[in-house]
Amino acid sequence: MAATRIEEESNVAAQVKHRAAICEDDANSLAYIDQLLNRAFAASQLSMSFDAYDKPERLLAAIERGTHYDVLFLDIDMPRLNGIELTKRLRNSGLHTAVVFISNKEEMVFQTFDVQPLYFLRKSHFLEGLPHLVQAVTRELRDSRKTLVTIEELHSSNIYSFDVQQLMVIEAMGKQCLFTTTTGATKIQCRLGALAERLAPYGFVQCHRSFLVNCRFIFSIGKDSLTLDNRSMIPIGRSHREAVKTAFMAVMNRQNVLHNTDSSERNC
Repeated sequence: MAATRIEEESNVAAQVKHRAAICEDDANSLAYIDQLLNRAFAASQLSMSFDAYDKPERLLAAIERGTHYDVLFLDIDMPRLNGIELTKRLRNSGLHTAVVFISNKEEMVFQTFDVQPLYFLRKSHFLEGLPHLVQAVTRELRDSRKTLVTIEELHSSNIYSFDVQQLMVIEAMGKQCLFTTTTGATKIQCRLGALAERLAPYGFVQCHRSFLVNCRFIFSIGKDSLTLDNRSMIPIGRSHREAVKTAFMAVMNRQNVLHNTDSSERNC
C-alpha cells in the first residue's frame, strides 16, 4: 500500500470534505462566526471544515503557500489589508475562490461588486441570514466543476488540497515534490510515481523522471523540452516524448469538444 494517499473528491456535496477560511480581526467576532458557521454547516448536507485567521496577511500567506480553500468568509473593515483588497489580490493572481463578506459596512456593498462575491451578509443580521448563506454556498459548491486532489504527506500528519485546474507542474526533488500552482509553490514529502498514476485521468503526464505536468498549461512541445504558458521550460525525457504528445492532444481534443458543446447549448 502506497504511503502517499490521493483522494479524488467528487462534486457531490454530501461526499466531499470542503475547506473554508474565516478572516476577522476582532477576536470575539471571529470566535462567534466560527462557532455559528461550524454549527450551521454541520446541520446541512455540506461537509465543511474551517480555519480561522485574525489577520488577512496570514490568510494571504497561507494561500500563497498553496493552501486551498473552497470558500473564504471575510470581514471588510480590517487594518492594513481590508477584505475587498485581499480579494482583489487573489483575483489578480488568478484565484477565483468563492468569497462571502460578513460585515456591518453596508455602505461598501457596492464596492464589493468589482470582486464578484458570492454573498454579502450583515453582522447585525447574521443569525437571520445564516440559513440563506448556507444554501448559497451549498449551491455554489455543488455547481462547481472543480476537481480537488488531497495529498497526505509522508511521515507527517499534514494534508494538502489542490485544485487540478490550477496545478501546473510537479517536480521531484529528492524525497520531496514541489507542487507549482498558478498562485504559488509548495514542497511536500511524497513520491512522483504514485502521483503520476493517479493524476493521469485529469490531464497530467510524466514528461521526465523528475517532472509531471498538467497538459492544460503546455504552450508548446519541442524535441527535448516543453514550454508552459508562463514560459517556463520543462525537460522531456526521450522515453516520454510520444506519451507527452498523445496526452496533450487528448486534452486539447477534449477541451474542444466541451467548448463546442457549450456553444451549441447557448445557441439553442
